[in-house]
Amino acid sequence: MTLFPRMKKLPTIIAILIAAPVTGEPVTVDFTATVYTVVGTPFGIDPTFGTEVTGSFTYETTTPDSNGDPALGDYPHELGGAFSAVVQGHGMTIIGSATPYAQVENLTPDTFRFVDGPRPVGLYGGVMSANGVLDSTIRLFIAITDGAGTSFSGP
Repeated sequence: MTLFPRMKKLPTIIAILIAAPVTGEPVTVDFTATVYTVVGTPFGIDPTFGTEVTGSFTYETTTPDSNGDPALGDYPHELGGAFSAVVQGHGMTIIGSATPYAQVENLTPDTFRFVDGPRPVGLYGGVMSANGVLDSTIRLFIAITDGAGTSFSGP
């Protein structure tokens, strides 16, 4: 007589759960923006007030959180991230690296940040390009904030 007849199956179930691959899903956010302020001639162009910029950024949901604080999340991508933007009417396309940095603050306000391009300190990403030419001086910083603090749920 077996005291725990169902326990024989338990190690097999645990092994299957442990061996199952973790799959994430890339999340892509499309955007349309309008130029309101330009300082100098970035990338050798002079977009005027009202110029439209379209693009997208992607982050990978399996990127591990490197911050131990439950209200803050730091996600330095080793691969799987992306950014692209087109400055309409100027023939300019900006492409991000595959290694951006995403950050989440579950505070009041809640903030999501997407950062790319090398920096001497702080959040950083990989080398970006303009019209297909790698340029280590290109830096990207996108911040989306919800002042009510209701964008993110949980701790």
